[in-house]
Amino acid sequence: MNLSRLFTFLTLLAMTIPTQAQLTINIRYTGENSGSRGYVKEMEESGIAARIRAVEGCLRYDYFFPADDPEGLLLIDEWADQEALDRYHSSPMMQEAAALREKHGLNGRKVSMFNPVGSATWPKGEPNVKHLHGAAADSWMQHLALHKDVQPGSTNEWLEPVSDEQYGSVR
Repeated sequence: MNLSRLFTFLTLLAMTIPTQAQLTINIRYTGENSGSRGYVKEMEESGIAARIRAVEGCLRYDYFFPADDPEGLLLIDEWADQEALDRYHSSPMMQEAAALREKHGLNGRKVSMFNPVGSATWPKGEPNVKHLHGAAADSWMQHLALHKDVQPGSTNEWLEPVSDEQYGSVR
């Protein structure tokens, strides 16, 4: 698959996710001399982590120690929406956490941020709109189908495959 086309598709898909969707952020830190464990201990004992967890819209704020990096630290935090994350970023707790990261020598930060698809509000389509997905014999095509059971018992209706004659006639 052409990576440029995939990137374009993923960019367009991301643009369709509402700004009020839930956000999940994974932050991986590297440290040395047990700095990551000292940082987590001080965040918890000082109450900063508990105050962050109490911010309106904070759904999760948890630390993990990666098995493949004894000096590493993974922070996973989830927020109800961008406004909740912005409230945290503008709070004194953000500066307190940053000061402790510096104190304990955490660096090499790698941040991944995404919207879980299941939390987004997607527009409802028309029922039973029959259509085809495919490509001509001399081109490529990949189809990604997402379906959320919006009503109990609802399903996608997959139609019969096209015949070789129909497929061969596509240009």
